[in-house]
Amino acid sequence: MFKKIYKHLKTKGFNVYSIGQHQGLCIEPFLVIFEKGPLQTTEKNIIKDLFEIYVFYPIGQYSKVSEYKISVESVMDEIVGIKQAYEALPILIDDEKQAYFTRLSYYENKQIRR
Repeated sequence: MFKKIYKHLKTKGFNVYSIGQHQGLCIEPFLVIFEKGPLQTTEKNIIKDLFEIYVFYPIGQYSKVSEYKISVESVMDEIVGIKQAYEALPILIDDEKQAYFTRLSYYENKQIRR
Protein backbone atom coordinates (compact mmCIF):
# COMPACT_ATOMS: atom_id res chain seq x y z
CA MET A 1 0.00 0.00 0.00
CA PHE A 2 2.75 2.46 0.96
CA LYS A 3 4.60 2.07 -2.35
CA LYS A 4 1.41 2.51 -4.37
CA ILE A 5 0.45 5.75 -2.60
CA TYR A 6 4.01 7.07 -2.49
CA LYS A 7 4.51 6.51 -6.22
CA HIS A 8 1.13 8.05 -7.12
CA LEU A 9 1.69 11.21 -5.06
CA LYS A 10 5.29 11.54 -6.27
CA THR A 11 4.16 11.19 -9.91
CA LYS A 12 1.67 14.02 -9.33
CA GLY A 13 4.49 16.32 -8.19
CA PHE A 14 4.19 16.19 -4.40
CA ASN A 15 7.21 16.04 -2.08
CA VAL A 16 6.57 12.75 -0.27
CA TYR A 17 8.40 11.15 2.66
CA SER A 18 8.02 8.12 4.87
CA ILE A 19 7.65 8.68 8.59
CA GLY A 20 10.86 10.02 10.19
CA GLN A 21 12.55 10.70 6.85
CA HIS A 22 12.10 14.50 6.51
CA GLN A 23 14.82 16.51 8.24
CA GLY A 24 14.81 20.18 9.22
CA LEU A 25 12.26 22.93 8.92
CA CYS A 26 9.41 23.05 6.44
CA ILE A 27 10.59 25.40 3.71
CA GLU A 28 8.29 23.91 1.05
CA PRO A 29 5.09 21.86 1.30
CA PHE A 30 5.53 18.13 1.86
CA LEU A 31 3.60 14.98 2.76
CA VAL A 32 4.44 12.13 5.12
CA ILE A 33 2.79 8.73 4.66
CA PHE A 34 2.15 6.69 7.81
CA GLU A 35 0.82 3.13 7.66
CA LYS A 36 -1.41 2.41 10.64
CA GLY A 37 -2.02 -1.23 9.74
CA PRO A 38 -5.08 -3.46 9.58
CA LEU A 39 -8.36 -2.89 11.41
CA GLN A 40 -10.93 -5.65 11.84
CA THR A 41 -14.39 -4.97 10.44
CA THR A 42 -17.77 -6.55 11.08
CA GLU A 43 -17.69 -8.01 7.57
CA LYS A 44 -16.51 -11.60 7.33
CA ASN A 45 -12.99 -11.94 5.88
CA ILE A 46 -12.55 -8.17 5.32
CA ILE A 47 -10.08 -5.85 7.02
CA LYS A 48 -9.46 -2.15 6.53
CA ASP A 49 -5.85 -1.32 5.80
CA LEU A 50 -5.49 2.13 7.40
CA PHE A 51 -2.96 4.82 6.58
CA GLU A 52 -2.58 8.54 7.12
CA ILE A 53 -1.07 11.35 5.13
CA TYR A 54 0.40 14.16 7.19
CA VAL A 55 0.29 17.45 5.29
CA PHE A 56 2.89 20.12 6.11
CA TYR A 57 2.90 23.65 4.71
CA PRO A 58 5.40 26.46 5.53
CA ILE A 59 4.34 28.76 8.35
CA GLY A 60 3.31 32.24 7.23
CA GLN A 61 1.34 31.03 4.21
CA TYR A 62 -1.92 30.09 5.93
CA SER A 63 -4.10 31.23 3.04
CA LYS A 64 -2.60 28.50 0.81
CA VAL A 65 -2.88 25.52 3.19
CA SER A 66 -6.50 24.66 2.41
CA GLU A 67 -5.91 24.76 -1.34
CA TYR A 68 -2.89 22.45 -0.97
CA LYS A 69 -4.85 20.01 1.23
CA ILE A 70 -7.69 19.93 -1.32
CA SER A 71 -5.20 19.17 -4.10
CA VAL A 72 -3.86 16.20 -2.10
CA GLU A 73 -7.41 14.93 -1.49
CA SER A 74 -8.20 15.28 -5.19
CA VAL A 75 -5.15 13.25 -6.22
CA MET A 76 -5.96 10.59 -3.60
CA ASP A 77 -9.47 10.30 -5.06
CA GLU A 78 -7.85 9.07 -8.29
CA ILE A 79 -6.63 5.85 -6.65
CA VAL A 80 -9.22 3.11 -7.16
CA GLY A 81 -10.28 1.29 -3.99
CA ILE A 82 -8.99 3.88 -1.50
CA LYS A 83 -11.52 5.81 0.56
CA GLN A 84 -11.29 8.58 3.10
CA ALA A 85 -11.64 7.15 6.62
CA TYR A 86 -12.21 10.27 8.72
CA GLU A 87 -12.57 13.99 8.27
CA ALA A 88 -9.25 15.85 8.13
CA LEU A 89 -7.88 17.33 11.33
CA PRO A 90 -8.25 21.08 11.68
CA ILE A 91 -5.16 22.98 10.58
CA LEU A 92 -2.68 23.07 13.47
CA ILE A 93 0.84 24.46 13.92
CA ASP A 94 3.89 22.20 14.24
CA ASP A 95 6.44 24.35 16.09
CA GLU A 96 9.31 21.92 15.49
CA LYS A 97 8.91 22.01 11.69
CA GLN A 98 7.69 25.64 11.61
CA ALA A 99 4.73 24.49 9.54
CA TYR A 100 0.99 24.31 9.39
CA PHE A 101 -0.11 20.73 9.77
CA THR A 102 -3.15 18.55 9.12
CA ARG A 103 -3.82 14.84 8.78
CA LEU A 104 -5.80 12.97 6.13
CA SER A 105 -6.93 9.40 6.93
CA TYR A 106 -7.63 6.73 4.32
CA TYR A 107 -8.29 3.01 4.09
CA GLU A 108 -8.47 0.20 1.59
CA ASN A 109 -10.65 -2.86 2.15
CA LYS A 110 -8.72 -6.08 1.83
CA GLN A 111 -9.99 -9.62 1.81
CA ILE A 112 -8.41 -12.04 4.29
CA ARG A 113 -7.41 -15.37 2.83
CA ARG A 114 -8.21 -18.26 5.18
